Amino acid sequence: MAWDAALAPYAMMQVLYMINDERKPIHWLSLALIMSLIAQVHLLSTVYIACTFVPFAIYALVKTSAKKQMIIDFFKALGTTLVLTANVWGGLLVLYSHNKISLPNQYNLYYHVVKYKKFINLHGFLLISMVLLLIFQLIYVLTHLRESVLNTMVTIIALVILLLASNLMPWAQIQAHFPSLKSSLQFPYRLAVGA
Repeated sequence: MAWDAALAPYAMMQVLYMINDERKPIHWLSLALIMSLIAQVHLLSTVYIACTFVPFAIYALVKTSAKKQMIIDFFKALGTTLVLTANVWGGLLVLYSHNKISLPNQYNLYYHVVKYKKFINLHGFLLISMVLLLIFQLIYVLTHLRESVLNTMVTIIALVILLLASNLMPWAQIQAHFPSLKSSLQFPYRLAVGA
């Protein structure tokens, strides 16, 4: 996950294209290459980052005059990514369709959320100083709402993701209704990669 977090800013550069480039919101080759690289390192992070792209892509689709080209470029990126990562998802399909021995461990989602600490800065933890910076950023965005669409969207989406990854979400109830998440999601703090 740490390598994917290191690569995530390169993936998030695609958001800049989606917001700022009205003629070509999706640069399909660079999007496919970075998502393929991330999938080679940690497949689940690819899913998180792709989910992070969704609000930006919706905004870009509404804003662009080249809707058809954007959709075509999306499918080019998706197809290229699927081809470049066939070794990963193909192996998983073969393994999990027949093998019941190597199932992933199950973890209690409620205990593996983003935690806020004064002096610990590991994955799964956020420094209180970082939380304060995020609060100041939110205040800035709320007082300067119309200045930058990109700044506003990035701030709000990142904060929503961090809230989803925290204990403010009812993870105990969610895992009671969807027990498979204990072995697939495992650690809600992983959602913070998108933030």
